Amino acid sequence: MAVLAVLAAAALIAAPSTVPFELDRDGRILVPVRIGTAGPFHFVLDTGSNASAVSETLARDLELSLVARSSVLSAGGTAFRGIARLRDVAVGTARARDVLATVTPAEDLAVARHGIDGILGQDFLRELHYTLDYRRQVLTWDDVAGTSAADSPSGSVVLPLVPEDGRFVAELAQSGGDEVLRLVPDSGADSLVLFQRPSVRLPSMVSAGTPLRISGLTGEREARPFRLPLLRIGSLVLRNQTGVTVDRLEPDAPAVDGLLPLHGFSRVAFRGRERLLLVWP
Repeated sequence: MAVLAVLAAAALIAAPSTVPFELDRDGRILVPVRIGTAGPFHFVLDTGSNASAVSETLARDLELSLVARSSVLSAGGTAFRGIARLRDVAVGTARARDVLATVTPAEDLAVARHGIDGILGQDFLRELHYTLDYRRQVLTWDDVAGTSAADSPSGSVVLPLVPEDGRFVAELAQSGGDEVLRLVPDSGADSLVLFQRPSVRLPSMVSAGTPLRISGLTGEREARPFRLPLLRIGSLVLRNQTGVTVDRLEPDAPAVDGLLPLHGFSRVAFRGRERLLLVWP
């Protein structure tokens, strides 16, 4: 999901903290979120979303006022939503103030999972240092400083990140560097997604079935299953990766090639201020 013209105050870390999370069968991460003194509420932690969202039900229960309207772009298309100001948002010891969250129909959030109260996006996350341990199912606000692209903590691959449209993009060289895939590292994606855009050539892939329909926060659209013989993620070489392609023809669509799901790794660590992503196979 991409929300344009959304601003939020930088999130603040008080101290290192570990927060258990729930991992659903599609690889999405559910974390407990407090809004002011209320909660905790069930939010999806979505590194692929540039802005946070709350359900219409939660907005009504908390008596949140709309302060603006904005367009929302997802794999399902574009829609317009109201924007509400969240004065104080916290997950463990990580906290942000004055987060401008999209107000989303509860039935749209149910596409991700029933009972979801909202989405925690990069407006909260982007300047933080944190680790998502998929095996132990814990989120750690570790705020480790000084990591560089030359560093490679035991067993990890370090990927530079490029800020774009409020999200991070990893530029992944393929086929000896002749091709580059620009993928959004996305904890909210259940599979690899590649966008078919005009005048953009994607890597060679093998069709893996008949077209199907996928759902997003703004509706449904057609997707075509594929198998990618080889995908390079830094020094990692992944073979026979499956995913879907979707047409991205909107003139205002971000210039990215797709979404890289993170739940296939054992652990990932974002170093937001240093614009780095560490991944462990």
